[in-house]
Amino acid sequence: MSTPLRRMATRGVRIVSTVAVAAALVPALVLAQTADDTATFHGDLGRTGAQPGPAPSGDPTLAWRFATQGAVRAAPVVAGGVLYVGSNDGSLYALDSESGEERWRFPTDGPINGSAAVVDGSVYFASGDGYAYAVNAESGEQRWRYYAGELNPDIETLPAEEQDRGAITTSVMVVDGLVYVSSNSFKITAIDAETGIERWHDFSNKSDVTTPSFGDGALYFSSDAGIFSRDAQTGAVRWTAYLDAELAETQAERQSESARPTPDPATQTAAAEETIAAGGVVEETATETPAADATETADVGSEGLADIGTTPTLLEVVEIYSDFTWDVASAPVVVGDLIYQTAYAIQGDDAGSVISTLLLVLSAEDGSLVDIWSFYAWDLTLTTPAIVDGSAYVATDEGLVYAYDTEQRLQRWGVHTESYIGSSPVVSDDAVFFGNDNGTIYALAAEGGQELWRFQTGGAVRSSAVVLNGLLYIGSDDGSVYAIGGS
Repeated sequence: MSTPLRRMATRGVRIVSTVAVAAALVPALVLAQTADDTATFHGDLGRTGAQPGPAPSGDPTLAWRFATQGAVRAAPVVAGGVLYVGSNDGSLYALDSESGEERWRFPTDGPINGSAAVVDGSVYFASGDGYAYAVNAESGEQRWRYYAGELNPDIETLPAEEQDRGAITTSVMVVDGLVYVSSNSFKITAIDAETGIERWHDFSNKSDVTTPSFGDGALYFSSDAGIFSRDAQTGAVRWTAYLDAELAETQAERQSESARPTPDPATQTAAAEETIAAGGVVEETATETPAADATETADVGSEGLADIGTTPTLLEVVEIYSDFTWDVASAPVVVGDLIYQTAYAIQGDDAGSVISTLLLVLSAEDGSLVDIWSFYAWDLTLTTPAIVDGSAYVATDEGLVYAYDTEQRLQRWGVHTESYIGSSPVVSDDAVFFGNDNGTIYALAAEGGQELWRFQTGGAVRSSAVVLNGLLYIGSDDGSVYAIGGS
């Protein structure tokens, strides 16, 4: 069976091919890391997957293991010698990064599946209970919490199976004094990092919102409806690249209103700051609600716009797949002036009818479509790709990991691990790290995909790794956090 894109293509690039297709993309530049943005999901604010390193060398050895009371699917973050990670038992844990000794834990009323962010002595995170939290990084004492799970007032009453709307399963982001939280209620919220008061929110889509990313003053986030760019400070619309033609039409006249800044709550701000200064806790701030096993080389390939002809708009690509629905589950990745976004098209009501998995490349400036790759695979990509040093590393639910040269526009290699991958790959010291549902953590050579080592845990690995100071930190569904060193 061929996809619409494949039927239009005149040729494809097979794995291990040394023949490039057409002109190269703009060279990819990894965002510079700073003290404030390394302790965040996927390594930096652009979500590139680049890790500080150094990575473990030689054979993998267990440095330490810490057991929680639930599956650990959140990716750990490390700051100031302390590892912070959430668990499905509802607690955020602070562990000594060298010994694994517990320093404190903070309980919530829901599972914590997203990563925390650590900035200026505070840890910010969100829970399945719908709240965003700020706690003291040293003591674990709550500074404030804010309910970010408010439902979109434009959406009609949800059926019973949708009543978990409002839960937060994504990773928070903190930049320039604002905390960004996206929820299952189709909403993204910007909260003042000091006071816990909402500054603005956006209800401009009709599906779950992904973990946000940041670059050059702009906020980027995605959903099944499309890829969105907003001014990070004000929430003003910069652009929207729709994957939903009907929504694009209905939102056209409302786009100027899609980000609705909250009225300046001067009195609330002063009271909150006074409470914090006095050592108290801001419990919740009300805001006005606006209306409205052995790895094996995989025989897979790719195709790009060079095979199709002239560059279509994103909505024109959607029209090619007019009989299908689009799903987006990964965070957009910001690399220089480009946005990388994985998506997949489905025919029917279940994921068994996937027609194609795509890697979209858009302009960060205006959202125009720069390039697109369609995989020769009938599987989904539910994780955030790593885009590092001119290569894109994409994992799928069928256990495949692909490497693409984003400059030469060719697929370099593919590896099959024979089990679902729900772990976003990361890159450090010329190696790619990820886990799969067999409970295995893999290290592959970034250049050729050769297996460097593997480490077995007691449960599925859907957490993503952090790599620094010669250790790899990751969680497992067996309820443990692992620190893996080298021999």
